[in-house]
Amino acid sequence: MRVAWVHTNARTILVTGEDLAAEEQALALERAGVDVRRVAASVHERAAELHATAVLIGGRNRSYADAIVATEPDVIHVHKWYPWLGRRDLSRLDRPVVATLHNYRPLCPVGTLFRDGGTCTECVGRAPVPAVRHGCYDGSRIRTVPLALSRPYPAARHPLFSAVSMFVAPSRRAADVLTGLARVPPERVRVVPSFVDDLGVGPSRPPRGWLFVGQLEPTKGIEQLVRRWPRGEQLTVVGTGSLERDLTRWADGTGVRLVGRRGRREVRQLMADSLGLLFPSTYLETQGLVVGEAASVGCPVVALQGTAGGDQVAEHGFGVVMESLEELDAALATVASDRDAFSAAATGYWCGELGGERWVARMRSVYAEVTADGVRPID
Repeated sequence: MRVAWVHTNARTILVTGEDLAAEEQALALERAGVDVRRVAASVHERAAELHATAVLIGGRNRSYADAIVATEPDVIHVHKWYPWLGRRDLSRLDRPVVATLHNYRPLCPVGTLFRDGGTCTECVGRAPVPAVRHGCYDGSRIRTVPLALSRPYPAARHPLFSAVSMFVAPSRRAADVLTGLARVPPERVRVVPSFVDDLGVGPSRPPRGWLFVGQLEPTKGIEQLVRRWPRGEQLTVVGTGSLERDLTRWADGTGVRLVGRRGRREVRQLMADSLGLLFPSTYLETQGLVVGEAASVGCPVVALQGTAGGDQVAEHGFGVVMESLEELDAALATVASDRDAFSAAATGYWCGELGGERWVARMRSVYAEVTADGVRPID
């Protein structure tokens, strides 16, 4: 099986959790004997933004589409097609296409379906004028324009939805977005949670304090968490982002400590040594991979309901799901008083659902489905 692995990334673009997940998944397939042929966009660093803008507006990047086809794959697996693969080039991909839903582009010009503290679908059924009006990309109307022009009206008519043979949704909630807002038929969607590798990390001391890990951005709910954090409790905040300066000011004199970015192994160790992970995100995360990472070291999770992370916690019982942050004090007390039971449930969830071998088996099934009729998918 030859798989063209489409995950474009210029050095000028921040490496995110989805970038790391895509690379780990490619390595897992290679270890299982799959011939993974990475197709990276060749863009000079200084010209990257200008070139990306041209592709977004014009919808064409013929050389990149040709490079994908030239790998002679059995399957084309698209991870990050934006912004280097032109929407008008999708029809030129002459092999079955599988696409993993890491974010909500092309439904939303900025990929989050989030604005002003809540879910926003204003642009889904109409021309994405609201995105420009609100300056949804970096708070800039000018920088939002190319993203808006890259997306047809309405969003469900985007060529990606007709070019893809099968969508891979990392959670049932993400699958519901595809079948609902994007009107993708359910038979063209498979739920395959991203896996979490074992880094060989375990508790190094009795658990104490609480942890937040993520980008310090409005979508993650960190501002509300820090403002609501109870005195007398310790919270370590791992990550960087646009809210960092404000958070530092608000945290002054409280039990909240910002430590910036940390390496993966160190983060996993912090999880293992904490009473629990806080997941206050209020937007439609496609999975909430950090929740699975916490589960891998037996770290309970306190999450808000209505999110993919909250769904994981509720279904597998390794923490507390809150209707709102008004329940934060009670949730922390519940987890602290019965941490061992929550920890055991977290480990059981990770072992049963988030292992690399299980993910590979599920993806092999997806590839078989799109290349041959009548192959039964793995549950």
